[in-house]
Amino acid sequence: RGFLIVFALPQVASIFSALLIFPLSVALADNEKPRVFEKAGNIFIERRVETQKLTNNGKDPVVSPDGKRVAFNRKIVDKECSRDKNLCLEELWLLDLETRAEKRLLELRVDSQDLKIVIREFKNKIFSIDSQTLYFETWLGVAPGETEKGFSRAVHAVNVNGESERFITFGGNPRIVKSAKKNPYGPHISLPGHLVVEKHKEFFPEGIYYDTYWLVSPKGKARVDAGINMGYLTDVFGIELTERVSSASK
Repeated sequence: RGFLIVFALPQVASIFSALLIFPLSVALADNEKPRVFEKAGNIFIERRVETQKLTNNGKDPVVSPDGKRVAFNRKIVDKECSRDKNLCLEELWLLDLETRAEKRLLELRVDSQDLKIVIREFKNKIFSIDSQTLYFETWLGVAPGETEKGFSRAVHAVNVNGESERFITFGGNPRIVKSAKKNPYGPHISLPGHLVVEKHKEFFPEGIYYDTYWLVSPKGKARVDAGINMGYLTDVFGIELTERVSSASK
């Protein structure tokens, strides 16, 4: 009997190890970046062959680079949308895909005369490379010709814990620099993590406006005005941008 126990233990250990490894491999597969999409005013997640409903009220979902969070807009229930102010009365929310916990990050701010404070929408959301910051674009409630420098949009940021909401720069359609083959600023400035934004500016005194591409630091410091050609940033700096991971409505 003693010999049977000695020889049986390695077999039991092997079986036990296999049982531990199998769930781990499944978990690793589940860590693949999911696809989220909006359908009928709700947000769903699709991972491999499985689709699950995440929210009862949400739109415009964006997945963080690490695949752990989803940022989305949520319409305030029992409130009407004001077309005059282009104000849809919505909030910015964050969903933890592991715990399924939801957290409200921001509300709209429309009453201030300071254009750096005004938030009228949460558009073109995109996460930072480390998934800890969420950037978004907002319309300022004015036409380009109504401001001194012709700006009608602004980029803001907020940490994923809901703290440190801040104005970054005037402009829109923020994108994140993933890598840069050339860096004229030297090793003390890292270009990955910088933003590329479009600034709608006046070109002629007659009131003709056009979009220019700017390289901006995460704190809003302007680095380069690339003009109307995005190719300047890709050719001169070798910049590669991260993708905005979101899906259109189904």
